[in-house]
Amino acid sequence: NGEKLELLDGKTVELDNNDMLITNGETPLALAGVMGGEESGVYSTTKRVLLEVAVFDPVRIRKTARKLGISTDSSYRFERGIDYEDSIYVIRRLADLMKQLCSANVGSNIVDSGRVPELQHIKLRELYVSERLGGAVPPEKIGRILESLEFSVERTDDGWKVKPPAFRAYDTKLEIDLVEEIGRIYGYDRIVNELPRISPISGGVPESLRRQKRLKDLMVANGFDEVVTYSFVNPEEIAKVNKGVDCITLRNPLSKDMAVLRPSLVYNLLAAASYNFRRQNRDIKLFEIASVFSPLEKECETTALGFVATGRENPQDYSDKRVIDFFTIKGIIDEFFSLYGLTPAYKASSAPWLERGKAVSVEIEGARAGFLGAVDPAIADSLYEIKSGEVFIAELNITLIESMMKEFAGAKKISPFPRVFRDLSFLVPYSIDYGQLEKLIIDTLEGTSFNEVRVSDLYEGKGIEHGYKSITVTLAFESFEKTLTDEEINSLIELVLKETEEIGVKLRG
Repeated sequence: NGEKLELLDGKTVELDNNDMLITNGETPLALAGVMGGEESGVYSTTKRVLLEVAVFDPVRIRKTARKLGISTDSSYRFERGIDYEDSIYVIRRLADLMKQLCSANVGSNIVDSGRVPELQHIKLRELYVSERLGGAVPPEKIGRILESLEFSVERTDDGWKVKPPAFRAYDTKLEIDLVEEIGRIYGYDRIVNELPRISPISGGVPESLRRQKRLKDLMVANGFDEVVTYSFVNPEEIAKVNKGVDCITLRNPLSKDMAVLRPSLVYNLLAAASYNFRRQNRDIKLFEIASVFSPLEKECETTALGFVATGRENPQDYSDKRVIDFFTIKGIIDEFFSLYGLTPAYKASSAPWLERGKAVSVEIEGARAGFLGAVDPAIADSLYEIKSGEVFIAELNITLIESMMKEFAGAKKISPFPRVFRDLSFLVPYSIDYGQLEKLIIDTLEGTSFNEVRVSDLYEGKGIEHGYKSITVTLAFESFEKTLTDEEINSLIELVLKETEEIGVKLRG
């Protein structure tokens, strides 16, 4: 473990106990099945050559090649398994070619070492073949087909006992492998088409998938396009964007660029936005609903909704000059939570890759359910080549939100009586954000005819007391039983004013 070997291509690799080596008894000469070592190379001055024909375990060769990032003709062949019964023929043929082409002299006899694995028989049932191929192949032809492919076949009471040839030992191990060979030779076009018999399943589509469909409809209605990306990401890219994030590392990754499971949808969404931006698409709205993974959470796999947006709000309308801003994305998040019957709280937050002053965490009952922010322009430019306009990104933890939801949105009854609106202008200290004020109003009026609250104006400057900001909110009231009177509304307003005064929020005169 920790031993190093210089390969024929000049690279030096560090080995561990799982790597197989060819040695001279003291030092390594080659990385078995992958590449020879520099010291075992053949040069113009070479006089003596040792010929070796070997068979290695395909799994170990594949793991070594993947781990070291090496792909050679040798590893390609050994990974897929080779015929281990023709080793003697191959080494004799090789020696004969060297005699013919290089005038070489054979200096020793063949030394045969190691144990050739014994080929295992496969039990093939006649009924199994009939069920898989629809009874299309006559039993008497099954044996002949396998024998024509050099399989050893012995008839039994309920089928056949089949032994594959050595050159098919790695890809023919199961009963279904034999069925595939039979169907391939007999001809799939000769199998009669027949619709499968399907038993009705009770329950229908799971409710979680129905909710996801509603969420996708919401995003599409807001002009977003869905993307589907890999669950694997490049750890180097994560480190550049958000250093210090804990990730789940794959033991056998497809490549170094896909070595960890994504801890967030952010990285692939920004990469997709970059891909579009570099192809002259300046108005981007993309979203994805998929799994994210974290080794620190109780549930290491959770479902998240992520979306990224930049450019104009409505590029199809040339007269609409509005551009996507912070409140565009916040409005979508509010709409998202309304489907779950929840009201989110927004708290100022910070992250090294988000623009300072334009990032918030999204919370439900004190639990962090996601975030929203503008990507730091330096990161958007240098890493993702998005060079104009602000790039806004958000991610919400659907698994957490669904565990806290009250009732998913359905059809709602409409009151036959008119809604009543009241505007209130407050002087709010800078130390109190709107989220706190909104939560106080909702908690105070819970269980009454109160329906909703929203901001209608924000003002700071001349005429406003130092240390304060003016926030005007609109309160909506609604009853399903009668028309609300001024006295009833005023009594509720008094409750709100009493509670707001206690936290230092004053009614603006």
